[in-house]
Amino acid sequence: AYVLEFLAGAKVTAVAPDGSNIAPKFGIKNEAGGGDIFPRREPKLARVKKLACGRVLRSATLFEDVIKTILTTNTLWGATRNMTLKLVTEFGDPLSSAGRVVAPGLDTPFGLLDQPAPRTETRAFPTPAAIASSSPEPLRARIRVGYRASAIHGLAVRTASGVFDLEALKT
Repeated sequence: AYVLEFLAGAKVTAVAPDGSNIAPKFGIKNEAGGGDIFPRREPKLARVKKLACGRVLRSATLFEDVIKTILTTNTLWGATRNMTLKLVTEFGDPLSSAGRVVAPGLDTPFGLLDQPAPRTETRAFPTPAAIASSSPEPLRARIRVGYRASAIHGLAVRTASGVFDLEALKT
């Protein structure tokens, strides 16, 4: 089980079962109370800042966050979820464990599932190298990302080769 400990003043610690710090995945370092992510002159956000609300879940890597952001452009949420699931199915590495069982209609990292039966997640989000080893055409044809294929493939190639170090951009 994961432990999230909320202390006075909106200080939060987050620890995984193995003892590792999972706070960055919850954007805890960028908590609203820190003042660095909310404009000081925006009265509408005063309550949010006072209550230290406004965290956003982050993916395990910035690469995953950027790819998922690209997949959200100019499309419906259902299409974004489908593209993400197809990308994971096609290019993701198998999980070392059996995965988790996702019941019908339950929320997943990809959104609400519309499937009739339970399924087991068995693959991780693809690495930059896995996507880079392909080409834009399979992304267009099988994953159905359309015009996003070149951007996704180009980002994967540059990240896998070390030209882009996205993880260095994390704050």
